[in-house]
Amino acid sequence: MPKFMHLLSQKLGYAADGRTLGLGLSVALAKQREQIRITVDEGAERHLRRWAEEERLQTHR
Repeated sequence: MPKFMHLLSQKLGYAADGRTLGLGLSVALAKQREQIRITVDEGAERHLRRWAEEERLQTHR
């Protein structure tokens, strides 16, 4: 319930023509942004792990 109350207290945002977005669309867009952020974070973490492993292997040669 606290997350729902938080969503109600947030500014909903605006469409390109200046109309405010509805709660449903605003929540969907927030969820999409969260998923994109998670995907980017996981990709960056995976890249850094691979890079660190390659560096570790090169220093042991």
